[in-house]
Amino acid sequence: MNNVKGILFFISALFFSGILNGQNEWVTDNEMQFKIKAPSNYRQKQMRDGTDKVLTLMSPDENVMVRVRAMQATDQFTASVLQKVFEQNVIQGAQRIMNEDGDLHGIPARSSAYTWSVDGNDAVLGAYYIIQNGFAYIVWTAIPGNLINQRSAEADEIMDSFELLQPQSSKKEGGLLSGLANVETHPQNENNSGVSTTPIVSSSKVPGYVELVSDDALVEHLYPQNFKLTSGEAGQSIWEDGSGVKMIVQTIFKQGTFEAFMQSHTESIGNQGASIIRKDFKTVNGYRIYDYDYEYSSTLFNYVAIEGNGVFYLLGFVGDKLKQRMINKHAEIAQNSIKRVSN
Repeated sequence: MNNVKGILFFISALFFSGILNGQNEWVTDNEMQFKIKAPSNYRQKQMRDGTDKVLTLMSPDENVMVRVRAMQATDQFTASVLQKVFEQNVIQGAQRIMNEDGDLHGIPARSSAYTWSVDGNDAVLGAYYIIQNGFAYIVWTAIPGNLINQRSAEADEIMDSFELLQPQSSKKEGGLLSGLANVETHPQNENNSGVSTTPIVSSSKVPGYVELVSDDALVEHLYPQNFKLTSGEAGQSIWEDGSGVKMIVQTIFKQGTFEAFMQSHTESIGNQGASIIRKDFKTVNGYRIYDYDYEYSSTLFNYVAIEGNGVFYLLGFVGDKLKQRMINKHAEIAQNSIKRVSN
């Protein structure tokens, strides 16, 4: 899944040049084993995004977009992992306001709703995350926030028509967005710390450092005892102690090999104007890791990447280059303590 820098229906001209109006019929994808009803006046487009297939349905006034993203599902796929990847790579910055496990007319699904503000444009998003029969699906919609009362039923009707080619039963009542039309859209009381990590009782022999376990990657390492979690979003958490040095923890769903990911990742960093100081694979406590440092302007980044349990785990210490000694000390202690955690 590639990053999308704006709300898709506000830049729809990039995707819809030369596309014919959709027909009043089922749109069927035999390869990905689903179908969905396309209104007669909606435009439709099918495209590939890497290994994913994406179907987009767009209203004539471009105020309602419904999209189905489908892909082959590996053994590591769960609704939680699928959701995390989508939030991290497609709808960055969206604020989740609803999240529950249920079904989409008989198809087991996690349903979520979001508010999203990009470049001054406010939208409400609704998404179903589905893992079935070796495939993963994200059925989602975007509507301008000021039109949620008028257009939510329209979007819900389209999403509710989604079916697997092996039919399910027991139709779910109501729609995902319609129920939000009269609900105040503010964050709910849920854990939104981004990356799932657990500080544990320390047996560390390094003064001032304690163990942190990544529940996602099943990796354990030391970190500075006085660092506290200050912010988190999907796939990322930031820890600080007030010194100006930050610890950044990221998880990225594994696609491709560790080597290919790191090559692409560091090339991307360099293409954005950073200077790569060091990058190499090494082995720590029997664990193969990738150690890479880079500078951007006056900021130093000291990172290590680890191939974890279904994710790539990135751990970095970041701060002004004047704090290089502290950054490198924290990074060295953390990297040298990395070890696997049993399931």
